[in-house]
Amino acid sequence: MLKVATLVTLALLGASPAFAGKASDWLHTEGGSIRLVTEAEATDGVLRGALQIVLKPGWKTYWADPGDSGIPPSVVASGPGIETPEIGFPAPRLIDDGYAPFVGYDRPVTLALSFPLPDGEIPSNFTAELFLGVCETICIPVQASLEVRDAADGLPAEELVTRAFDSLPRAADETFHARLVGMRGDRMVIEAEYPEGAKLIDLHVVSSEAYMFGTAERSDDDGALFLLPFTDTDHAPARAEVAYTLVTDVGAVTGTLALPQ
Repeated sequence: MLKVATLVTLALLGASPAFAGKASDWLHTEGGSIRLVTEAEATDGVLRGALQIVLKPGWKTYWADPGDSGIPPSVVASGPGIETPEIGFPAPRLIDDGYAPFVGYDRPVTLALSFPLPDGEIPSNFTAELFLGVCETICIPVQASLEVRDAADGLPAEELVTRAFDSLPRAADETFHARLVGMRGDRMVIEAEYPEGAKLIDLHVVSSEAYMFGTAERSDDDGALFLLPFTDTDHAPARAEVAYTLVTDVGAVTGTLALPQ
């Protein structure tokens, strides 16, 4: 009887939707479809999730700092026991759609989400307020409330989330990084170090309260030096560093640049 009861219990647990993680319904827009999924369990007080953005052919969406135009993605958690996530972005690229160049994605992309859980417990359900832009010839703002609840059986939530985090650029190190080395008028001089033989080197920097950044341009043929246009804002520096992503054809890294004081 004990063996039978144990098998029945395991079968019920295996069929429980909670073990599939959580998910919202698909949000269908003119430019594609969007869904949020999470893992079933948290680690160290953080629930990992993924925002799937399945773009239709010819449509684009934006990175953390698109440039002079564009809408960076925003996800705000609403509900007890969960806080707004940190968003992890796969390596983007500079896109010129004929109107204005911007940094983003022109194919389906999944963003990695890290939701802090102040009480250490995953809420049974919560709402995620979504705001982002998708564009073809014009940009369409997408604003919606996604209701996130126990996912249906068969949804590979763990796999989707793991894939989102595995696709993120790795942390910069001594052999693959960027650093600020000087100033030339209204441009910061950034030196890049990257694996030997790498090509298609691009640098993307996230603006801060103190500085608005433009498109980093190579100042030499091999891409070791970049000139980064910037504009001072009216805000005092709130932090001494800004985030960057250095992209090559053999991989990408993220790190921080120390700002001039």
